[in-house]
Amino acid sequence: MTEQEGRNLAFLLCLRKIQKNHFPYVHRSPLSTAEFYALFAILRLQEAQDSAGPEIRVSSLIETLNLSPQAVSKTLRLLEQKGYCKRITDPNNRRNTLVLITEQGTTLVNRTRSEIARFVEEVTKRMGDENMAEFIRLSNQCSAIMQEVEQAFYQEFSKEKEELT
Repeated sequence: MTEQEGRNLAFLLCLRKIQKNHFPYVHRSPLSTAEFYALFAILRLQEAQDSAGPEIRVSSLIETLNLSPQAVSKTLRLLEQKGYCKRITDPNNRRNTLVLITEQGTTLVNRTRSEIARFVEEVTKRMGDENMAEFIRLSNQCSAIMQEVEQAFYQEFSKEKEELT
């Protein structure tokens, strides 16, 4: 195996190890990780917004989660069925859908915040503050670069596909 192939494999295995961590054991909720992230994002967006109403636009959630509209819609449907959020039509613009976290959803997210804080605190304690800050900085940088490269690969793939048809 060449040095480059070794680095390729190490990179993919590192991503897989991080992905395979069982985060539901940390947040200890009846939700899948995707559902939990969505519910947490809804609450954070509601808390951050300055407007009078607690509703947020689905488009804001799509942007925050960096997921497709279909994936967000599916997740919201599951959360709504479980009673953690509600979707309503925007009275000011019927083309927009708004999301409102329910009291049950707020309670669940708030209960799990302390568990998440405890988990991050323990990981940070073992890694050290500087290493954790560096890990987060590099992970965010790597993620942004990966998105750019992935978009370029997608455009290249789409162009090749178009030329074949």
